[in-house]
Amino acid sequence: MSECDEPDSLRRVVEHLLSVAQRQLCLSAAALRRLIATPAVSRSPDQRIAYQALGSLADSAMHRRPLAPGVVDGFYSSAREGHRGEEAFAGGVEALLMHGYSPRVISKLPTDAISRFLGLGNVWVGVGQLRNKRVIDVGCGSGVDLGVAACLAARSAFLVGVDKRPDLLEVAAKACPEAALIVGDIDALPLADGTFDVVLANGLPPLQRPATLAATAGALHRLAVPGGTIAATVIIASSVLTSRLADAFPSDGIAFARGLATLISGKPTGQDVMAAFETPGAAVTQQRGNNPYCEIAPRARTEMFTVTATRR
Repeated sequence: MSECDEPDSLRRVVEHLLSVAQRQLCLSAAALRRLIATPAVSRSPDQRIAYQALGSLADSAMHRRPLAPGVVDGFYSSAREGHRGEEAFAGGVEALLMHGYSPRVISKLPTDAISRFLGLGNVWVGVGQLRNKRVIDVGCGSGVDLGVAACLAARSAFLVGVDKRPDLLEVAAKACPEAALIVGDIDALPLADGTFDVVLANGLPPLQRPATLAATAGALHRLAVPGGTIAATVIIASSVLTSRLADAFPSDGIAFARGLATLISGKPTGQDVMAAFETPGAAVTQQRGNNPYCEIAPRARTEMFTVTATRR
C-alpha cells in the first residue's frame, strides 16, 4: 500500500471526487452517497445512467483511460506482445505455476501458447471431470486452457474456443488441434443457448469492467446446460482498499466503502461478481488468489477473484 492510499490521502481524493460529482451531476451530497452505496444489481435505470457518468469522472480523477471496449483488449494485446508485460505482468510458465497449473500438463503445451498466456488465474478449481463433456473457452487467447481441457479429458471432450484475435487462434490451433475455433466475442456468438457442460472465461475483458460485468456473466450462463459449470476469473477491487476506505469514512458504512473502491480501482467488487453470477440463477462457490498483474510498486487496489457457478 503506497502512501497515496493511506486513509487520509484516500479521504482527500474521494472528497475531491464527490465535490466535482455534486457540481457536474447536480446531485445533493446525500443522493450521491446513496448512489455510490447502491449495489450494481440494485440500481434503477436512472441510477445506472448517473453512475456511468460518475465512473467517467472517477476515471478522470484517477488518471485512468476510459474503459471503452477496445481499451482492455489493446492493453492485453500489448502485454501479450511483450511491450510492457515483462515488467508489469506475470505471464507464461511463471503465471501458470503461480496459478497452480500442473507442471505435467504445462509440459504438454506448445512453447508459443505458454509464452502468450495471460489468463488471470486457475479456472479449473471447482471444475469437475471433463470426459465426454462439451467445453467452451470464451476469450481463449493462445489456447492454454483448451490444451489443459484436452489433457484432463484424455482427448474425449468436444472443445470450442472463441477469441476476437485471429492471430491468437492460430496459436490456439497448435495448442489444441482438436478444438473448433471461432473468431468472435461474447456479445454475438453463433451458438445456441444451453449447449455446453463447461463454460470457461479466464480473464475475459468484459468481466473486468463494472459496466459490462452483469451482462457478460448472463451471456456465459446462457451457454451452459442446466447443471453445467461456469468458471471465470475477474480482477476486483481489493478488500484491502475497501477496508482503507471504510476507515476513512467510518460513518458511511461498508456499502459506501465498496462503492468507492470500485470508483477508485475501476474494477467491480467481489460482491458485485458474486451477484452477477448468482442473478441468472446459479449455485456459486468462490476462491480468491493473489493478483499477479500488479504494478512494480503495488497499491493493493486490486486482487484476483475466481468464481465457479452451476447453472440451475
